[in-house]
Amino acid sequence: MSKVQGGINQIVTDGLVFYIDAANHKSYISGSGDTSDSTTYSLVNNLTGSVSSSVNYNTDNLGFFSLNSIGKIEAQNPYSTTYTDLSFACWVYVGTLFDGGAPYGTNNDIISKWDTSGNNKVFKLQISASSNSIGSVSVQASNNGSTETSFVSTERVERGNWYYLVGCHDNINQKLSVSVNGSAFESTDYSSGIKVTDNQVKIGGIDAENSWSGSIACVQLYDKILTDTEVLQNYNALKYRFNL
Repeated sequence: MSKVQGGINQIVTDGLVFYIDAANHKSYISGSGDTSDSTTYSLVNNLTGSVSSSVNYNTDNLGFFSLNSIGKIEAQNPYSTTYTDLSFACWVYVGTLFDGGAPYGTNNDIISKWDTSGNNKVFKLQISASSNSIGSVSVQASNNGSTETSFVSTERVERGNWYYLVGCHDNINQKLSVSVNGSAFESTDYSSGIKVTDNQVKIGGIDAENSWSGSIACVQLYDKILTDTEVLQNYNALKYRFNL
């Protein structure tokens, strides 16, 4: 496998079930100059993601996907039928945020295993906006697929910046947690568990909706809870790419 500096050879691979990186031509062929490819390939587990035609590839920061609230990547489900712990992690650039009103309200969904039809809400990582330029990182989880619990952290992000965001559901310690840029997790108690279902993972929205108006460079999905040390390792492995 060709190596992108700070890539899969340096991030935490224990429990890693899905990993795409726009900068690695093994993951997305546009990384080698083709800007018309409609499939992205996980660097683990031989899974793929379907890239909608409205997603654009940009060569800055070694490569990233621009979604602009109209694009989305739908990934094959990387989780077994027995998962209970989830960690969703990604490098994202914050664009103009939805801060109220139809159809998204203040929800800016980055990664989701979340379908409102068929009672298949599970877990999602998002930004809850207080204005179109500032928001708080949050997660939502559902134990029955229809109703959800939200945890909005005190960690804030601003339009025009790159961030490494991580959201976790910890079934053992019964927590929902968020980390921003390698910081120690901020958590809240959550003992309800999550629904186990085989629906796809969506990058850039939920259902047929595309609510993420920024960009995404990498997505890392784990079937375990990352530790504070592991999150910091992942952040340090790629921060140079985003001038952090």
